[in-house]
Amino acid sequence: MNNPAPAARRPAGVPSRATGRGSGWPVPATLIALSAIPLIAGAFRLVQLAGGPATIPADDRFTFPAPLVVHIAGAALYALVGAFQFVPGSGGTTRTGTAGRGASWPSPGCSSPDRRCG
Repeated sequence: MNNPAPAARRPAGVPSRATGRGSGWPVPATLIALSAIPLIAGAFRLVQLAGGPATIPADDRFTFPAPLVVHIAGAALYALVGAFQFVPGSGGTTRTGTAGRGASWPSPGCSSPDRRCG
């Protein structure tokens, strides 16, 4: 009587990946499209700071442009990379499946050798 283990059941209303929601690219594409205007304005500002034509009125508050350049580059990276967290299959595992594993220390009263104290 060696019956195989029953297959895991999916909760009602949760679609499978095969029959799911399509490609999953509308959300990242929308986020990138929404960030296009600030990215273009930041690019114009960087061109102006590099000595190009003044496409945006100069602001006297920024006499040293390094913080402004770091801000624009960081915001562009954040906007573009952040949109790709919503691409299905790019993470490999679900967030809830890996949340907290190995990321925290055991409690001070834990004396278990494998550190699995509740």
